[in-house]
Amino acid sequence: MKKINFSLIILSLFIFFSCEKEKVEDSLLSSEKEKVSNLKNYKGLPVSHRFDVPFEQLHNMENGVFKKSNNSDESLLSFEKHSLKQISEIVQNEIKNFPFITTKEELEEKILLLKQDFPTLTDDEIQEKMPLIEEYYHKNLDIITLNKLEENASLGKQKNSENSYLDRVACVADIAFNDHGGFIGSSALSATAYYQASTKAQSISAAQYPNLSGTDTKRDAFRHIIWSALLCKYYYTVSSKAPKLRFAKAVGDANEICGENDDDGKEMDYHNNYMGRELYNANTPYETFLGMTTGLKTPSVELLTNKTKEIIEKAVLINGSTITERAQKIRDKKFYCISISSRKYRYICDDVDQDASNFIDTDNPQDPTSEDCWETYYESYDSCGDNAPVYLKE
Repeated sequence: MKKINFSLIILSLFIFFSCEKEKVEDSLLSSEKEKVSNLKNYKGLPVSHRFDVPFEQLHNMENGVFKKSNNSDESLLSFEKHSLKQISEIVQNEIKNFPFITTKEELEEKILLLKQDFPTLTDDEIQEKMPLIEEYYHKNLDIITLNKLEENASLGKQKNSENSYLDRVACVADIAFNDHGGFIGSSALSATAYYQASTKAQSISAAQYPNLSGTDTKRDAFRHIIWSALLCKYYYTVSSKAPKLRFAKAVGDANEICGENDDDGKEMDYHNNYMGRELYNANTPYETFLGMTTGLKTPSVELLTNKTKEIIEKAVLINGSTITERAQKIRDKKFYCISISSRKYRYICDDVDQDASNFIDTDNPQDPTSEDCWETYYESYDSCGDNAPVYLKE
């Protein structure tokens, strides 16, 4: 029987597995190189472009309008001939393909999607380049939505809707949506957020105050607060809160500019819209995943509704004999005042005759051991703030 040379077998196995390891590493390296070589360059950002959007069209997109072809001006596509409801339906169907975090449960899945799209960027680089990353996604969403709208129109699927870009909505779109469309945001998301927030705020406020008028009352105040909070909620971003707040302010302000309210009604709405943005901001902390800030813990509609109920209890009825007087009260932010008494101390031992002109007022005695020389007194003053909703009529 031949003697088995175990050393030779071990050496052969070592050489075999080393070669196999090198093949795997070479394959992985080749795969990585291939993946990097297939990346597109969006304004200096290497991106794995997976959307069914010709890459060059991203550079032709601006303010919610883009050219489908470079050969004819007739190929310009715009959101303005479509209804908010139609836009919203498409966006809500497409949003799953984007790393916009709409619920807390989606966090891990959406972050992995983001990293797949930008595979060469580190976590820090993703944070640094987030505005440009948001821009890339917004443009893709706008173009996809416009193409779907045009496709539906050609198939006769479009239906008339009262929530169209006509009249007041067209005015809001011109002032606010265009400021958040194209290269600094998404017109499709703007229209969707406006539609969703408006319809929900209307139904929720009507349910809360069925016996009140919808104009200038607590019901109106409630509607504007929850509306502004929902504008923030429904304007989806990858991981930033600031664009949501800017969008809600732009739309809220435009809504008043385009409306026909008297000055006191406008000021009431401006203020209550501000209360809604503050409500959203206070109840939307940042989320972290794998050590990086990745998104927002988006509050539910139920939570925002309950928080609105809480603060509407502090709502202040603005009195005044004229529209101008009521408007000025709201602008001055002095409609929510309470009388506060402050305890102070007065040093009385400087002179034998204790002349009042020599008394020293201070909030904190400097020599507490000389208690006989300190006299306690209370001073009242009004403290006014803007931390309450306002309304104009019962």
